[in-house]
Amino acid sequence: MMCSTPPYIRYTDSEELMDVQDDLRSHTARFQCKGKLSSLRGWRRDSSGVVEQGELDRIESGDNPIKSLADRSYVEIYQERLPVFTPSSFHAKQNNKLSLDIDLPQISILVNDLKKFYGFIEIMCCDTGSAENYRNIGIELNAVKEELANCLSFFKHMAYTFNNSNVEYRDALSSIVTDVLLFQDRLAEIPSTHLLRPTNSDLLHTWLEVRWALIVLVYYLPEQEDELSLVEFDLIQTHNQFSWMKQILLASMLDLSEIERMRNTTFDGASTRGFGCICIEEFWYLIIRIAQVKNIDFWNLFSSMFTTNTKELEPNCEFLQYSTIKSKQMFWSLTGSLVNLMHASGQGLVGQESLNRLVKSELAPLLREDQTEEVLKPLLEVIETIFKRGMPAIDILVELLNYFTATHRLNSTFRSKTVSLKGSAFLPRSAKSWLEKIEALTREEAALPDSFHAFTKLVHTSLQNWINNKPKDVDRFCGRLLQKIPEKKALELNDCGVYHIGTLLAVVLEVCDNEAILSLLMKTMKQPVERAGAPASLKELCLVSKMTVTLICLEKQMFIQSIGDSISHYMETAVNEYNNVQSDVNRRRKCQDLMKAYLEFLEELFSRSQLVQGEERFINPWIQVYLSICSASEMSSIFSTLATVVHNAATVYLNKETSILTKESMEKENSQKVVLSKLEQIIMPALTRFLPNLTCPPQAVEAGYQFLHLQIECQTRGLKFLETSILQIVRTFTSLNLSDELRAYFLFMLSRRQSVLKATVKATQETEDMRNQILITTAICSLTIDSHHKSYQQLQDAWMVISQIYGLAKLTEQDKCRELAIVILSSLSSSSHHQVLFDMCKAAEILSRSKSRSKHMFRVCGWMAVHCMPIIYRSSQPNTGFLLLMSIFLTPNYAHSDNWTPTSEELAGIKMCIPSFVGSMLCHPQFLEDKILKRKVEEVLKLYLQRFEQQGHPLLFVFKKDGLKCSSAARPGVLKFFLEKLRDILRGSAYQPNSYVRILHLLRGIIEDLPNELYRPILETFLNPVLEISSRGNPMVRSESETFIKELLFAALIQKDLVYSVKSALDQQLREFYRNISSFNSERFFASLLMLANINPTILDTTWSKLKSEVEKLEEKRHSKSLTIRLQDLESEIRAKKCRLNER
Repeated sequence: MMCSTPPYIRYTDSEELMDVQDDLRSHTARFQCKGKLSSLRGWRRDSSGVVEQGELDRIESGDNPIKSLADRSYVEIYQERLPVFTPSSFHAKQNNKLSLDIDLPQISILVNDLKKFYGFIEIMCCDTGSAENYRNIGIELNAVKEELANCLSFFKHMAYTFNNSNVEYRDALSSIVTDVLLFQDRLAEIPSTHLLRPTNSDLLHTWLEVRWALIVLVYYLPEQEDELSLVEFDLIQTHNQFSWMKQILLASMLDLSEIERMRNTTFDGASTRGFGCICIEEFWYLIIRIAQVKNIDFWNLFSSMFTTNTKELEPNCEFLQYSTIKSKQMFWSLTGSLVNLMHASGQGLVGQESLNRLVKSELAPLLREDQTEEVLKPLLEVIETIFKRGMPAIDILVELLNYFTATHRLNSTFRSKTVSLKGSAFLPRSAKSWLEKIEALTREEAALPDSFHAFTKLVHTSLQNWINNKPKDVDRFCGRLLQKIPEKKALELNDCGVYHIGTLLAVVLEVCDNEAILSLLMKTMKQPVERAGAPASLKELCLVSKMTVTLICLEKQMFIQSIGDSISHYMETAVNEYNNVQSDVNRRRKCQDLMKAYLEFLEELFSRSQLVQGEERFINPWIQVYLSICSASEMSSIFSTLATVVHNAATVYLNKETSILTKESMEKENSQKVVLSKLEQIIMPALTRFLPNLTCPPQAVEAGYQFLHLQIECQTRGLKFLETSILQIVRTFTSLNLSDELRAYFLFMLSRRQSVLKATVKATQETEDMRNQILITTAICSLTIDSHHKSYQQLQDAWMVISQIYGLAKLTEQDKCRELAIVILSSLSSSSHHQVLFDMCKAAEILSRSKSRSKHMFRVCGWMAVHCMPIIYRSSQPNTGFLLLMSIFLTPNYAHSDNWTPTSEELAGIKMCIPSFVGSMLCHPQFLEDKILKRKVEEVLKLYLQRFEQQGHPLLFVFKKDGLKCSSAARPGVLKFFLEKLRDILRGSAYQPNSYVRILHLLRGIIEDLPNELYRPILETFLNPVLEISSRGNPMVRSESETFIKELLFAALIQKDLVYSVKSALDQQLREFYRNISSFNSERFFASLLMLANINPTILDTTWSKLKSEVEKLEEKRHSKSLTIRLQDLESEIRAKKCRLNER
């Protein structure tokens, strides 16, 4: 045969030659991704690759793979021009059989050039020194790669032309394939650095280009029986079992697997790992597509890579020799990656039946014995990928079910030895956390902690697929599941076993609402609990498993009455056991753990529920029993959960569609009423019982408020099914038996929603005994809640809303900075709600009976006396208002007892409120005519004058400049009354030296700061009594009296504008003292005068004549001169003192 165009023709048209070269270069398919990584998350094609350039499509459709050469007559490769063959270019010389040596000698030269190009590239990529030497002589790597690519394109075009010609070309083309393939060698012979980092390897990408060209050449080879081997494998089979196409595809697959073997030193995430770079990914894709075109079972060919039926190969240099892969891990890794590649490329899962058979055959020996997590997890991830990309196979899933439901495996942790401590604590302690684990399994990229979870996810994936496509497989699997978990096996389960079975059955129920599976779970979880000696943790886990399944059944619209009864029965039994033996620490701890899980479950249940599936079965009287024996913190958690439950249930009921009434909607409404009524029956009696407890938490108020809100909404809509009325709830939560914190929190909750507050106020206004109840409660709370109280801000916020509802004055910015109690008292005083002030007084009495008289209560009641005295003082009603407060805080009956010993806090409160009470009485307009007020002031003076020290004495405010705020007209009379009562008390203590001294000490303490107007009244009131008492001879009394008179006179006489007035008053008092000489012992009388002389020798000068006259009158009556003698002695003493004073 000969070519119609000479093999070497020199063309002179350089422009035409350039066009040919550029066109060939731009349309030649290459493997040069330039470092783009393969991730298998999407189909990333290389723009210069076989697929994107359309070469693969042209091969499949029978077109010329190198379309750029179709219309050309020549091409230049390595400075040599070659003809572009056409089917008519060839003519047979001998038997129409093409010979390279005779007919196409230039092709043999081109084959040698191809090998030379490949050799250059291999040397330049593997030896840095040689690459530098080649560059020095003008040989560049990229240029050589271009020449090689052009050469490969020429061979592809030639093979296509052969295939369309009428000559026998098999021997010629096969010789080219065998020659180039043997020269190319296996990929394993390339240095490992290129396999470890394929994205950066020019040699690897060149190898791919050459191998693809060889596959294309083989593609165009006609098949024949008993053909010789292209390569040798260690498979035990005759050579004619594999065609050349199968051989080169299998050899290429083994070569590419070498890359995976080098890269995958660890076996994790195998099903999602890429192939290194997108060129390798595309090459696998090309193999799959070529196998499809040639009707080759890809997965059957793939299985040959991992067959164990092998022989030992003898070295043979005439063929490339390949050994099968012994690593089963590599099988699963490559299988997962290839399935993902098929999906990413849009092919879908090719040949799934064949793949399922292959997977099952590989799986069977593994599942005959226990496997480590390092083997199981990646294996299951690959099967998950297969099932997700295609149709799940029930026979494979059943095989896995048989493996994982073995008792000893269920009871294991399925954890690897290297797992962290955090990862080992995998058993959930609540239904919510368990459900989160189950929901996490259904997510696409869920992080699976162990192989059992991977198996469970596989079950979920399969059931979801079957439920839509093969429902019978769902029933078949559930039936198999029922067989694999008998009661005998359930009895042997430990904590891990319960968790694994519970998770598996829950996942099945999550997909299909199978009552038989629910019944199986109930029976399975019953067996471990009834086993003798079962630990508490196991029983708790069984309970939590039922709770978890309840939440799943709720989503599947399944009735949950039976499982609710089971859970409630178990909880009731545990609570009663603890109630009977409360000293048992283990039972207490068990109950606490169970209750914690139950509360979290209950809250989650009602957050998802529509109240139509039997939710009332989970609320039972045992809750009340536990509330009576639990701690305060637990009570807080319980009431908080119950409040949330009522809120969620009420929201569901109130938000129902009521526009169209049907039988179904009425049944649904009745079911919701049953749930709400059950909640009321359990919660409201518990609230009534436990609210008065000091340890009752504020969360109890939230539960009550939710019922109040629900009742108000029901009444608004004309619905009546709750037994507890609005007034009953208000009466319960405004009772004085409750703590300040609870009442304030209730008011705060009310004020947060004005519609609820208005409805509540309206309901109370319609009943006489509850009128203004909310306003009264707010005012009463201000008695005991001060600005430092934790509920103060809540009460303040509540008052801002409540005061507006009752039409009180709107709070100003200044009011917000004042003490709330004062704001409330001011608002009430200036409104029509005066009766509330009397209610506050009555509440103060009730609170005092419980001995809860705080310091703040004394202060507020004092403010009430100051600001509200004209309103709350009623002389005709001694047991109301102001007089009631007096009898509570200052003049209770027990205060008159000598044995009364007030606490320090009580004494501080009394000290704080005395100025307010006494000041309000003294400043009353009718005080001087009101005997009751006078008596009360006198009583306070007697009780508390000697109770406090002089520093900060609460009664001495009267003597301060701005202490007494009564009118100027009434002031002298009020002061006179007050001083006279003090004088009476002083005289009453004459025979009690300690009391007398204490009183004088108090009076001395105020002398220096007295207003000018008080010096004369005090002198007139106290001088004579002090002189009289001092004459009784007690040294301590005399000394204190002398000091008092001395300080009083000194302080008064230094006031220049008071000198005359004070001297006049002093003389008047001395004359009065002289007139009473007959009632004194003469010796004591003159001793008192001598005391005055000692203070000031001239003090008696102006009244000496009066003194002498009174002495003479008395001597005439007595007929004795002894007084004159004493008077003369006194005169001598005074004269001597004056002399000594003059001398100084």
